[in-house]
Amino acid sequence: MHPDIRLDIERSSRHPQKLFVYHENPPMNKEKITLTLKSMQNGDYNAIPPADYKAQPDSRGPLATVYKSIAEHGGKPPDDLKEQTLAYYKAAVEKKNYFDAVLAITEYGLQTGENIGAEMAAIKNGIAEDPDCQKFVAGVQSPQNEKAASIALGALDMIDRSKSPKSYLIDIFRANLLITMADNGLRDPKTSQESDPAKAFIKVLEQNPFIAGVYNDLGNYYESAYMHGLAWDSYELARRFYPRHPFLTAINEKEQELAKAFPQFIKGDKLK
Repeated sequence: MHPDIRLDIERSSRHPQKLFVYHENPPMNKEKITLTLKSMQNGDYNAIPPADYKAQPDSRGPLATVYKSIAEHGGKPPDDLKEQTLAYYKAAVEKKNYFDAVLAITEYGLQTGENIGAEMAAIKNGIAEDPDCQKFVAGVQSPQNEKAASIALGALDMIDRSKSPKSYLIDIFRANLLITMADNGLRDPKTSQESDPAKAFIKVLEQNPFIAGVYNDLGNYYESAYMHGLAWDSYELARRFYPRHPFLTAINEKEQELAKAFPQFIKGDKLK
């Protein structure tokens, strides 16, 4: 227990009978620990033997299914991800499934922060002639107003998801459109898919739990909703996999600023 918290409890003379804390080992797991007060003498809270700790998986938290997916995928991205992605892309192009090829390149960029978009230029004619590619292109534009956002969301909702195993990536862009619309006062958009941005992001991470860009977007969403614990959980997961991802520059800088301002709480050593 943090010394300041302990002192506040002792000063108030209000002694908690039970405490719930979380023990984290991201990205692999997050456990809820239950501490029950059995005896106390002179404010001594160190008398509970470790044998009495009861740990259980955090099965109800928003990120629980993401932690599970990380474990199921081996705990880290494959070492040959780039080679796998390019092979997948070439196979899709050979089948003239340009939508699937576009999603493969998009996923790699969002996951790693590395741009291999030159492959997109090589199939620009195919992209221009593919209806789902055109809907996707229309949906990923940055809307300037609520009407434009609604049109973009509708375009993404109309994509035939059966065309690609990677269609879950559509929800990244849908979620960000939903956030933009909510920021402009439209909180009940017309959509045939998931309408909760956080749930949409998490659906993506359940399929591929290593996309740093999605953790960044999810963290930003949680932070804007004042859910700071979940926000930093998301940021930390992204940094476990791709600490130098360009999307995380602002987060890394923020941590360093907080470490300087509040050294008693934050070490600022995540990047070392």
